[in-house]
Amino acid sequence: MQKKVLAMVLGFFMIFSANAVMAGAIDSSWVITVLLEDGNGGDVNFELKEAGGKITGSYSGSQGTDVPVTGTLNGNKIEWAFEGMEGEISYSGEVLKDGTLKGTCKYPVAAGTFTGVKGKGAITAIAPPPPPEGDKGGKK
Repeated sequence: MQKKVLAMVLGFFMIFSANAVMAGAIDSSWVITVLLEDGNGGDVNFELKEAGGKITGSYSGSQGTDVPVTGTLNGNKIEWAFEGMEGEISYSGEVLKDGTLKGTCKYPVAAGTFTGVKGKGAITAIAPPPPPEGDKGGKK
């Protein structure tokens, strides 16, 4: 009986410790490298902060500067989204043991994968916006 109680206590401690470590691991600047299925991709910057399992912050990249971001953190599972120029952009993944982020993302132009490291970096384009309907790119 004592072994079962001890195992339960240790199990709860491990879960609580993992959640506490993950929460503090998110509060930072992040360089997220995106690779979309259509071959486009690049680096974008996020400022993320976690409080009580809720993520807030901002995005800076080809979709705008200081765009508000919201999401959730549950254990090592993380999700966040923001409204880009062409619609909602979402990320879903996990915080890895080495402190990096990895997962999938969905842009209006294509889905893809991402990896993230702490820090700030140069912003590179994800995907150029499509030309206006009927525009062939030439002069009239």
